[in-house]
Amino acid sequence: MGIDTRLRIETLYHPEAEKINKKLYDFISWLPDQTNKSTSLIVTKHTGFHTYPKLFRDFSDWVLQNTSFDIQPEKTELWAAVYNEGDYAEPHTHIPCSYSFVYYVTVPEGSSPLVFEDGSFIDPIPGMCIIFSSDTKHAVPENKSNGRVVLAGNYYT
Repeated sequence: MGIDTRLRIETLYHPEAEKINKKLYDFISWLPDQTNKSTSLIVTKHTGFHTYPKLFRDFSDWVLQNTSFDIQPEKTELWAAVYNEGDYAEPHTHIPCSYSFVYYVTVPEGSSPLVFEDGSFIDPIPGMCIIFSSDTKHAVPENKSNGRVVLAGNYYT
């Protein structure tokens, strides 16, 4: 676990990542694609921003219980995305939310990092969860692999 105080970024690692990642991967693979072409995400599959199966809600509860940020959300958004070769996310923020997270379910070799506005970046590994202030601009460069799967969320406080 660690906090980057410059950008207000925290990194958590799920203690049961191997077990939970298989369940998440199987569930995300089963969900229908609801990719919205008007977002900053150019991905192979997107579950939509309002996907609330119990597995996703339980994970969100884990984030809230383990982060050192004081997050007491009035509203939460959850979704999953699958990045294949050539997929990316344009630079964006999650305003008007307060906090956002991205959790790495699968990270094949060639998976893109998460890049922040100051040029810093995080090379993801399976089981890693990045929580950050939603006004922090970030992007995902063009992916060089198939099957980079994330679970993400926004918290409105």
